[in-house]
Amino acid sequence: MRNSKNCSCGLSRSKRVALSQRVVHIGNRDETRDELDQRWPALLEALGYIPIAVPNLLHNVDQWLKELEISMIILTGGNDLHHLEGATDASQHRDETEARMIGYAVTHELPLLGVCRGMQMMVCHFGGALVQRVGHVATTHPITPLSSTMNLPLRSGPVNSFHNWVVESSGVPPHFEILATSDDGAVEAIRHTTLPHAGVMWHPERPPYDDVDMRLVEVLHEQGTK
Repeated sequence: MRNSKNCSCGLSRSKRVALSQRVVHIGNRDETRDELDQRWPALLEALGYIPIAVPNLLHNVDQWLKELEISMIILTGGNDLHHLEGATDASQHRDETEARMIGYAVTHELPLLGVCRGMQMMVCHFGGALVQRVGHVATTHPITPLSSTMNLPLRSGPVNSFHNWVVESSGVPPHFEILATSDDGAVEAIRHTTLPHAGVMWHPERPPYDDVDMRLVEVLHEQGTK
């Protein structure tokens, strides 16, 4: 990972990035927690951004994002989507929070990046569909970048893979284009054709880090905050 560009105390509000969080149930303590992989704040700080985790039980997500003057939204991994048949480890509260985050990004034309489950959430929110697929959990596989008019940096394989649900080409929602696919035809990256919104099915925050992933975050942020 790159070294931090600046001390966070010198960063402007235009560098504030909101991240969604996984919901974890701790049965023996009767607790429900919001959790964020520590590698996300480390990665964003190294890129010069201020990471801000979004709680899943906010009453007014829009107002919260507005008050903090968020400049980019990242939907992180973890948890199945609640509405999927056969979903495990799901959280309706997280789905609702992320739906509001997407809506805020659309209304304010903010840059939005969906990672793994985050891309799945984007696909379903915009009218697409997911299917179950074996062979995409705890592994790596190559991807094939496709030509795009959106001018986003995109790595080629291999990439990490930690998901049971995939997007097929027929499940890509309207107004999105496919940026990359895997060897079995699963869609690995998408981009909205008019908004600064993109999704990837791998985890940029997990090592080994790739400079192209870092540049993807930067370019998407730049395109949405011009």
